[in-house]
Amino acid sequence: MRSKKMFLLALSLGVGLSYSFPTLAAVNGETKVEINKTMTRGVQNGQNGTTVEQTKNTFQYSEDAFLGQLKATLGRVPTAAELASAAALATLPSDDRAALLAQISAGKLTVAAAGAWAERGLNVRPQPSAYFAGLASGTVIAAVTEPWGGYMGCTVMDNDSNLYELGGMQTSLVKISASGVRTDIPLPAGFPNWHPRASLGADGKIYFTGYDSPMIGTYDPKTGQFTTRSVPSNAKGGIVADASGNIFIEAVDRILKVTPAGVVSTLESGLITHGNIAMDITGRYILGGANSAGKIYKIDKETGATTTIAYTNVPNDPATQMEDRRVDLMQIEDGSYRIVTGDGHVYKVPKDGGSAVLVGQLPRDPAGLDFWTTIAADAQGGMYSVSNGKLIRTVIP
Repeated sequence: MRSKKMFLLALSLGVGLSYSFPTLAAVNGETKVEINKTMTRGVQNGQNGTTVEQTKNTFQYSEDAFLGQLKATLGRVPTAAELASAAALATLPSDDRAALLAQISAGKLTVAAAGAWAERGLNVRPQPSAYFAGLASGTVIAAVTEPWGGYMGCTVMDNDSNLYELGGMQTSLVKISASGVRTDIPLPAGFPNWHPRASLGADGKIYFTGYDSPMIGTYDPKTGQFTTRSVPSNAKGGIVADASGNIFIEAVDRILKVTPAGVVSTLESGLITHGNIAMDITGRYILGGANSAGKIYKIDKETGATTTIAYTNVPNDPATQMEDRRVDLMQIEDGSYRIVTGDGHVYKVPKDGGSAVLVGQLPRDPAGLDFWTTIAADAQGGMYSVSNGKLIRTVIP
């Protein structure tokens, strides 16, 4: 009885009551209808009456395209944590995103790992600290010991904006902290330091190889620990490490894959010759090239399948063998490529190949003795190279 009285009171006061379907649309393309009625009882022109106002709302659910792709990849609705991890995936170019989703589908990457790679892809070059960002182009950061000017020196920057330099036959790894403090860290015996190349791995560690060396060196910036391991072939070019712990090195005319368990196999042979290798922004492909070839090879790190990206407008000079040596290669955030040649010229190659554009010049030793290997780069265009015994930041947009 009380409930009935309350219901009548609600009517007399003109309180709105709603009637709707219990659930709104939740499937892509599904439509749901919501009906709202407001009933008011009162007196108008001396007559008692009731006014009924009815509104009808139609809802159609359109699923976000990327959410649909992720659901199809997983075979289920992603968890909240997976959606958060995958946010960066949605902002990648469609072909790069598809490459990472394929790795998730094949069980090669978790959603979290793929999201981390996407973040890395969008931020291939780490943000410089306030100290490094404040250095004008051409600033000498430190004097370093090099046997022949800047010959055979490599640089790499970690995730905390600390910069490292290792030159040919140096006995210490030079660290310039994010605040500009220098530390010389002694290398352990047997650490590869002849014509060294280096790269930052997905795990935050720095990986090193040395020319004609059977050793892989690792430095962990978090713990300060060095480790070394041998492989059954001498390295000739670069080194990269993926999110699954696999290490890839360029050895004479092939790329070797070293699994976390130490199993060594040949991923590709015959294309890459004495050039640096790098990981693409999705973490699925190894990038490399041969001197003077005018090509970047994009190699699937699981299957070895190769796509060729041809470019022009990087001149060759057989007499000096400097301009045509592609000594460093990286893919940057917009999908294009940066190539550093033996004479310090920096070229930008479109993502799908074509005409390269000269975008900058690294400082050179007047005696022409510079020959770089891997070169650190930050997200504000800073590139860190060694010339004539000086570690220098050059800004190249």
